[in-house]
Amino acid sequence: MDYPTQPAFVVQAQGWDEHLLQHTVMKFIHAHEQLFDAQKYDECGPFYGPVFTYVKSNGQKLTGEQGVVALHGDYTVFAGRFHEPANVVVSETEDGYRLFGYARIFVNLPVVTGNNGSSSQAGDGSDRKCRDLQGRRWDCEAQGAFIFDFLRDPAGPLGFRYKFFQILADPTPILSVAMERDAAARADAAAPAV
Repeated sequence: MDYPTQPAFVVQAQGWDEHLLQHTVMKFIHAHEQLFDAQKYDECGPFYGPVFTYVKSNGQKLTGEQGVVALHGDYTVFAGRFHEPANVVVSETEDGYRLFGYARIFVNLPVVTGNNGSSSQAGDGSDRKCRDLQGRRWDCEAQGAFIFDFLRDPAGPLGFRYKFFQILADPTPILSVAMERDAAARADAAAPAV
């Protein structure tokens, strides 16, 4: 059976490794990710195209500035986060590229402090259970897939802009840790002050 095929850039990555960054689109994503994870949202603006669509894990679709604001808002709940690529497939489209990728998403949750001043997280992060490939410790690790469409645009960073940004992620590991912390804070709040 014959069917149409096209060339693709396929990488099983070890994070942001040298092989992954050979493709210009991956350099574009990495530049955005560094600003995004540092919450430098004002510097992220040039990465989004004039026609931008963001699709959340729950299927909600937002466009334009509303999509950009929602994307940034979905991540501001974390005290820290890092995306570590594992697998990507990049193929050329009529007006740019499309990526289907899988990444490990590491997050730190905000510290919850109880009535007696106790904290649900050690200040030095020693209670953090997850490690990225760089050896940094995190509160949680979630798995996520991403579909991105990139528009060729000479005015954009590295000649591209995001056109479509979809996240397919299971928030269960993050919600589990958040619920544990909330339960610990509630128990502490109910305890008599000493």
